[in-house]
Amino acid sequence: MNDNNNITASKFGVSEKHRTDRPSSSSLECDSSQAPQQTSNVNENFTDRQTSSDDINDINRIEKTSVDIAIESVLKQGREHNSKRNYHSINTNPTNEESSNTPEQLEASAVVKTEIVVQSKQEIKEEKHEVRNQKQCIKSISYLQGSSNRDLFDDGTERCQGCGQSGNEIEEALKRRREKPMSKKKSHLAPGPDSDWIMCDCCKSWYHFGCSGLEQFEYYLFETFFCPKCLPTSGPSKMFETVAPHRLRWFDKDEVNAAMEVGSQSWIKQFTTREHTLPSPSEEEACVVENGFEFQKKFLDNGGSHKWDKVFLIKNMDGLNMTMPSHGFDIEKVVDLMSPDYPVDTIDVYNQCTYSMKLSTFLKKFRDPSPRSLLYNFLSLEFSESQEFRKLAKPPQFVQEISLVDKLWPDPLSEAYENLLNKKLDLPEDFRPKVEQFCLSGMGGSYTDFHIDFGGSSVYYHIFKGKKIFYIARPSESNLAAYQKHEISRSNLEWFGDKIRSEVKRIVINEGETLLIPAGWVHAVYTPEDSLVFGGNFLHFGNVKMQMRIYRLENSVRTILKTPSKFYFPNFEYLHWKFMKNVITPKVRGIHQCLHASLTTNISEMTEEGTNIRKEDPDFWESAKFLYETLTEWLHRDIEESASREPRKEEEAWDGRFDADISFDEKKRILKTIQKLIVVPRKNKQKREAPGDDDDYTPAKTRKYTKQTKRGSSGAIPKVAKEPNEEKEKPGSLIWFRVVVFIPFFSAEQQSTSRDHV
Repeated sequence: MNDNNNITASKFGVSEKHRTDRPSSSSLECDSSQAPQQTSNVNENFTDRQTSSDDINDINRIEKTSVDIAIESVLKQGREHNSKRNYHSINTNPTNEESSNTPEQLEASAVVKTEIVVQSKQEIKEEKHEVRNQKQCIKSISYLQGSSNRDLFDDGTERCQGCGQSGNEIEEALKRRREKPMSKKKSHLAPGPDSDWIMCDCCKSWYHFGCSGLEQFEYYLFETFFCPKCLPTSGPSKMFETVAPHRLRWFDKDEVNAAMEVGSQSWIKQFTTREHTLPSPSEEEACVVENGFEFQKKFLDNGGSHKWDKVFLIKNMDGLNMTMPSHGFDIEKVVDLMSPDYPVDTIDVYNQCTYSMKLSTFLKKFRDPSPRSLLYNFLSLEFSESQEFRKLAKPPQFVQEISLVDKLWPDPLSEAYENLLNKKLDLPEDFRPKVEQFCLSGMGGSYTDFHIDFGGSSVYYHIFKGKKIFYIARPSESNLAAYQKHEISRSNLEWFGDKIRSEVKRIVINEGETLLIPAGWVHAVYTPEDSLVFGGNFLHFGNVKMQMRIYRLENSVRTILKTPSKFYFPNFEYLHWKFMKNVITPKVRGIHQCLHASLTTNISEMTEEGTNIRKEDPDFWESAKFLYETLTEWLHRDIEESASREPRKEEEAWDGRFDADISFDEKKRILKTIQKLIVVPRKNKQKREAPGDDDDYTPAKTRKYTKQTKRGSSGAIPKVAKEPNEEKEKPGSLIWFRVVVFIPFFSAEQQSTSRDHV
């Protein structure tokens, strides 16, 4: 099998060795008696024949078809057992001769292989009956290995017993689905394992996983599978037994003696006996407050959103202006609001993989009183599109005030939205990242390993029912470097908390409490009891530097691990481009306009353009400059990658989501506009110091004031004429001129002091 199939197999947690143990599938070893011994030396001797260029092209176009795989398997088994049996060759010519290495045999073998490579589809159809058993073996191995329909059915006549589609038809359907943009909310519908194949162990019919009657979380669970038609007579499908509870592939007999993996059933059991020994966070790392009023005060005292670098635990939601459902609300109500068949991405805890599961299925397992052999935990039920649900649970007011998403997509009934409409700055609702209203539910005993929330987004987390324990580590450079190394190591043998030792702190969140986590914090979560949680993610301008730091880290990891795009903040770059255009630029321009207005009324307010914003809101100024520099880097990157950008977007679409984008021209206009407001004025400060460059100063129109007499003097100070533009004076000459202009506002003593200061 090819490498891509191996990757798919790893995703679903079943090894190749274990798949050959499926009782319904005849193994390659058992079917070796039906193979043609005449071909025993085909592979070794095929190169002895001089092939034409057409033959070579045909060989290059074929990537291990089912016939090739069957032949190679037969050859391997024949060499191992050195059997002397009667075989039916691929050409249906029986032979009782034992293989040899005579020239005649070598030539015959080469001819057989050549005929297989160049034979037409009609010839393959005629030989289909003889290779049927070999094909079934290949299909069995492909059970969870992700083989495409083209690999299984060369002639295209085999069809899924569920949807009736052949390989070409299903591939075309998937291609059409890949071309449609998808929001994060629907990312679990992205094409993937649903198009892979599974065989009924009773009737031997083949089904796409998506047509088999199984839900995605069940694809790897069954050792013996019965299709819906055979289910009444054959009984329920048989699940794998737990043979290696210390491994994520707990069903694999080959892993019984392997080392313990983090997140496995045995590991979680051991972890719960020692997790309470982890230290609590310091005051610099976490702040515990009684209610939202106290939080607001301490949050502002610490510098507000631009200085937010510690976790807050709020024991009572009063004062947060956060909306939560009534006390009787439970998981049953969630199912009613979203519909029983609503699919949600769910973590299989003991496998540490994410699959799709219907809400009704989760509810059934959640309420089942019998002992749980498997644990499930869903973290990404985004409910903002449900008009009733979205009104029952809303984020804290301060989140709505600082969120970049809420600034770009305000409430349609608000004044802010009306202003955007008037300025034609409103954005398509389909491009809005829907990540602020999540419902989470987990079974007691669940564990979620260390992670950083996508895009470096901050988090609000309210325990509606149950209890959670967080293990947090601040986003220092050393911790982030260790985390990145841990993520790309692909090893599950060592807990990340042991790699950074004293950096991990333990914080317990009880029912009714709310946790606020700023950008970049690494954290893991243990659920000691069944829980229902409301929370959400949000980006804000105050943490923009840390958010960009995490975004770069994510891209580095993503390049190596090829993680699907649905696990990243949707439309991240588009969001920041639009925030610069629709929010930052108007704000900076508005400050300049206010400054210009003040110049017409009071000369004492005259200041260099841009100086006021740097002094009055230095945090905003620094964040705006940083974002400008980041957007400039993105534009240069996009220009350099313009040739390869489209294939990259196709790859992202296969993962289930197109990220929104804007044109190069619009990006250039955004940068040019903000450059004039932020970057250029600083250069003009040097230009205007030379008298000959006064015309470069903006704004050029200012009100001229009549010079008044100096206090205690009988004459007026003569107006200084502008010197001809022959030679630039040294910087500073015009500043002395301005001091002279300001003199009428001060006494002689004040004038002297002011001049000394300058």
